[in-house]
Order: sequence, then C-alpha cells, then structure tokens
Amino acid sequence: VVFDYVGADETLATCNRIIRRGGLVVEVGAWDGSVAFGFSRIPHETWWTQSMWGSRDDLVEVVRLAQRGGLRYSVERLPLEGAAEAHRRIRTGDVDGRLVLIP
Repeated sequence: VVFDYVGADETLATCNRIIRRGGLVVEVGAWDGSVAFGFSRIPHETWWTQSMWGSRDDLVEVVRLAQRGGLRYSVERLPLEGAAEAHRRIRTGDVDGRLVLIP
C-alpha cells in the first residue's frame, strides 16, 4: 500500500514508480495532480483510490495551523522489511504518530 498525502504530479509519479502488482495507492492529498492511466502507463493489476477527509478550506486551515506551529506530529521510518513488525505494533497500540515503510 502506498499513501500519497500530497497529491501533486510528482508524488503521484513516485507512487506509480514504486507500486507493485496487486498493490494499492490511496490518494489522500488534494493538490490536484494526475497520473496517466492505461495498460502501459501504470503497473498491471494495481488499485488506485481516493480518500477525502474534508474540504479544501479545511486543508487551508490545517496548513495555517502547521505554519503557526499549532500541530505536533511524529513520523517513524522503517524499512519495508519491517512491515510485519509495524503491523504488530499498530495492533498492540505501540505507535506514537505514523509509521512509514520505506522500500
């Protein structure tokens, strides 16, 4: 699974480059990017979907909060080989923030 929290042309191109057969791309970002679709343009047998959590005005307000230092977050990067351990930690509640698996 690849989550794209930006949605720009560049991040969608990265998703397209790293997703593998049977994989899923979840587009969360609303930057209005695009990726060409077709048999030779995306990896075969992949799934692409969008998830929208609010309006564009909501996103603007969240960005303002972040710029003022009003958001606190934690990101832990793990190698892709650590996926099973990451899932175990999520199930047991042993995660503070987000876990990002890096291929």
